[in-house]
Amino acid sequence: MILHHLGIACLDIRETLDQMRAMFPIIGHSEFIHDPEQCADLCMVSLRGSPPLELISGPMVSTLARKGVSLYHTCWEVDDIDAVISRLCSTSGCLLVSGPKPAVLFGGRRVSFLRASVGLVELLAAT
Repeated sequence: MILHHLGIACLDIRETLDQMRAMFPIIGHSEFIHDPEQCADLCMVSLRGSPPLELISGPMVSTLARKGVSLYHTCWEVDDIDAVISRLCSTSGCLLVSGPKPAVLFGGRRVSFLRASVGLVELLAAT
């Protein structure tokens, strides 16, 4: 498992990106996209010397964002997403929140979400 990015909940991606530009060494960002499978608007932000940040807005994060909770999930790239889900659910007490499905932001690579003692964990299939 390799840390791929941190997911940040926000109400308005453009506004959050503008605020981040004043705070962090941003070197670029993806297009703003909508993923109907995730029911979310998304943008990946590249930072100098740090893991990327995924900005997320939509129904699943709006309550968190309104409460000022911004760190939404950690994302880990894995070689075999099905095997890792099975291992984490059987040995680490994780609960499957969303099974593997294609993600627009990652070119159709499959993602899955698990609830863990460390918070929400996204798994991203390497291929």
